[in-house]
Amino acid sequence: MSLALADWRSGTSDVEATVNFSCGPPRPGQGQQQPGGNPFEVITKESGRNLQFAFKFRSLSKLVAQLLARRRAHGTEHFDFLAMLMSARDKDSGAPMAERELIDEVMTLIVAGHETTASGLNWTWYLLSQHPQVTARLHAEIDASAEIDSPSLAQMEALTYAQQVVNEALRLYPPGWLLSRRTIEPDVLGGYPVPANTNVLLPLYLLHRHPEFWQEPERFWPERFAPEHEAARSRFAYMPFAAGPRHCIGETLALYEMLMHLYLVARRYRLTYVPEKPLELEAQINLRTRYPLHMRLERR
Repeated sequence: MSLALADWRSGTSDVEATVNFSCGPPRPGQGQQQPGGNPFEVITKESGRNLQFAFKFRSLSKLVAQLLARRRAHGTEHFDFLAMLMSARDKDSGAPMAERELIDEVMTLIVAGHETTASGLNWTWYLLSQHPQVTARLHAEIDASAEIDSPSLAQMEALTYAQQVVNEALRLYPPGWLLSRRTIEPDVLGGYPVPANTNVLLPLYLLHRHPEFWQEPERFWPERFAPEHEAARSRFAYMPFAAGPRHCIGETLALYEMLMHLYLVARRYRLTYVPEKPLELEAQINLRTRYPLHMRLERR
């Protein structure tokens, strides 16, 4: 299933490897679409996460609005997230999403489903490069599995140790490192009164390393996510995708992507960290490395 994200290139509409818009926004020369390149490259090309980036990213909502108009005009059936959002109906009123709601949902999926997963993989490969015994066990599990061109979610979830590696990487370096919730009514948290309409911040980076919930919290130890260890831990000690009715809608997709990435890359290659600059955290919208991580790619 695709989200429906097109890659425009000067008069063509090459479709990216795993995500596509089968009925994409206007090609260069039509409407307001500017010529050349993929307009969503701002997510990867702009390193800063500031007001300037927010303005550039928000301007892309015009393209999403054009796409929605084209979808409605064509009336062609599609099997992707956008079609699901457009066909969704309120369970009480039966009304579809408003235009603004549709645009906001699509924009959220684009940014939240792109950079967060990339950041998680960035940290995963770094941690693997520092722990050869974990890497060896991961390689053994993947080598023992059948090589499939397009494995299903169930086949990826069968990679038990790979899942533990991903979970442990997301524990130590959760891309969404800080959650916020707003109180509806007055409450008491930890003995402190909290008025209504108060923003409550939940620092997952600290929660995931709290010694009350984690043995040797600073250690990279994927086995801590084995069933026998998970059973003894609070279910809310680990929540890289948040929790409750507003937990991340893309949780399954993100884990599928990360497992698929490890399955395909680790089967053929070994990555070795090449330090060029100090490893520093950049905790802004997402938890990233301040500088790019350079890896040496070796064929196994």
